[in-house]
Amino acid sequence: MPEKRIIAIGDILGFKETVLKTPLEKIVQQHFGFFRRAMEHALRQQGWPSVPEDFEQLRTSAPIGIEWFSDTIVLFSREDTDAASKAVLDAAAWLLFETMFVSAVRLRFGIDYGELHVDRNAGQIVGRAVVAAHVLEGDQNWAGGALTPAATERVGGIEHNDTLVEYPVPLKKGLIATRAAINWTYGDHPPMTIRWSPSSENTRPEDRGERCDVVQKWENTNAFHDEICFWCRQRR
Repeated sequence: MPEKRIIAIGDILGFKETVLKTPLEKIVQQHFGFFRRAMEHALRQQGWPSVPEDFEQLRTSAPIGIEWFSDTIVLFSREDTDAASKAVLDAAAWLLFETMFVSAVRLRFGIDYGELHVDRNAGQIVGRAVVAAHVLEGDQNWAGGALTPAATERVGGIEHNDTLVEYPVPLKKGLIATRAAINWTYGDHPPMTIRWSPSSENTRPEDRGERCDVVQKWENTNAFHDEICFWCRQRR
């Protein structure tokens, strides 16, 4: 019988545009090379790897389940325990932090808790938790992450996790009500801003017309960082 587990589904924002405008070799070698090192650090939290570990080896030895295809990353607990559930939340928070300041691989995560069937041999991950995590991920109007009420309860609530914070999560349609946001800002860092692009700290006037939806996500992400980040408030 399927057992209940925590699952986090993440999406690399703007990846379609990146693929259409960027040489594939650059995506694989630079963007994904960095992303793989960030993923390894998020899973192990034992120093920044100079060379990415073989992904199959990482997937086998990681403390949680991981899958990655194109612009989607899936993290899930291998068993329904407090430690395994917390490990998924911590990995998602660290991966958000590691990638937030690199515009090409910024992420958005939705996390749910519920029945989950996983069969790696058959390439199957299915269950209502997959659907809810996917819906919550796509409904958020920022780079960041949020938990459903079921996932929030499973990890002990907002007040018992330094990787969670109560915040009015910006949603497009409000399909799943939640105020449980992933506090990806808790990683120690110097004062910094979330740049609009590698070449520009801020938007241009034309961006607000042509890419107003992307601008809104960027503004919401910066608003969260400005309000929540302890390190930047203390060091400015």
